[in-house]
Amino acid sequence: MKIILTSGIAVVHILFTLIACTSSGDSRYAYWTNSHYVDQIFTRWNKPDSPGAAVVVLKNGSIIHKRGYGKANLKNGMPITSSTVFEVGSIAKQFTAMAIALLTERGKISLDDDIRKYVPEVYDFGKPITIRHLIYHTSGMRNWEVLFKLVGYHGQLNSGQVLDMIYHQQELNFDPGEEYTYCNTGYLLLAEVVQRVTGQSFPEWTRANIFEPLEMTNTRFCDDPGQIMTNRALGYMPNKNGGLRELLPISETTFRVKQADIHVTFVRNEHSEVEEVLTRFGKWKRLLPARKEQSISPSELKKFAGNYHSRELNTTWTFYTHEGQLRAKHESEEEIRLVYTGANRFVGDKWWFQQIEFSHDDNGRIIAFRLSAEDGLVRGLRFERTNQP
Repeated sequence: MKIILTSGIAVVHILFTLIACTSSGDSRYAYWTNSHYVDQIFTRWNKPDSPGAAVVVLKNGSIIHKRGYGKANLKNGMPITSSTVFEVGSIAKQFTAMAIALLTERGKISLDDDIRKYVPEVYDFGKPITIRHLIYHTSGMRNWEVLFKLVGYHGQLNSGQVLDMIYHQQELNFDPGEEYTYCNTGYLLLAEVVQRVTGQSFPEWTRANIFEPLEMTNTRFCDDPGQIMTNRALGYMPNKNGGLRELLPISETTFRVKQADIHVTFVRNEHSEVEEVLTRFGKWKRLLPARKEQSISPSELKKFAGNYHSRELNTTWTFYTHEGQLRAKHESEEEIRLVYTGANRFVGDKWWFQQIEFSHDDNGRIIAFRLSAEDGLVRGLRFERTNQP
């Protein structure tokens, strides 16, 4: 589920923050509120071959500047205007939380209700996950993006597909309420709660109960990734040759650079503030944990080879040795190289296949492994061995 915001609403906070940083008696205040100087700020983007921004400046509740700069679509030359639509990613979460707050205020739900009261398809983990846990990212549920990578899925996803994956989760990263870990999974479940409690689709209910009362007429949630919006702005990032590449949204926090093996992820803290922007190239080495490689004999390495199946994901990975190294392969994914770090542990060269720890039976035979990935957003996902190599 994604939220679409008109450009003016999307960026007003950014520019208004600049104004708020100066006192009303400061001569610089006039600088920021003068349209001529605002135009100067955005000159570098106001070109026919450049993406840009839409800007609205408010003073005492009145619009004193509203203008678009640059292009919304570099292919067809569509300019950015005050009605251009932007995808705003995880800014959607505050509106999802507002929907939950409204239902709580109206006595329809309680923040301490078990999520399974409204969405019984969620697995019974033995400890209740409450609506409060989902809002504050303390549910312990796994982030869904990495799970789709592990099953080899490529392409755009709709809410139904993601919810089905969520319903198959059988273990948690940690007990509910014990830790904080930013998680997109929880907010998709919150949107589902709104739909089931109100009997309306999430886009319809939020339009009638949030956006229309606020006169946000060009703001909407979109649960169809293929929906055509004629005035939608595309995202871009620079490439090595000084040109631009198109960004395609994968989730609320991660975007893929079209026609390149590059992803951009916005990392947020417990206050949902962006702390870091990570650009991952090729094998995603920037996010892999640092581990010292340990030596292992070829005969010992072969003990880990075989097929391993996840009942939770209903998918199988094959491990084999090649050129003195353990490797993993899925029928729909490229080969992963694994580095041995000691004590039956390996580190992979993909962000979604980071840390592997094998387990054995009383006879020393390898029987399973657990996978942790996405810097802790997925922990201990179990794969059981199905055959000998």
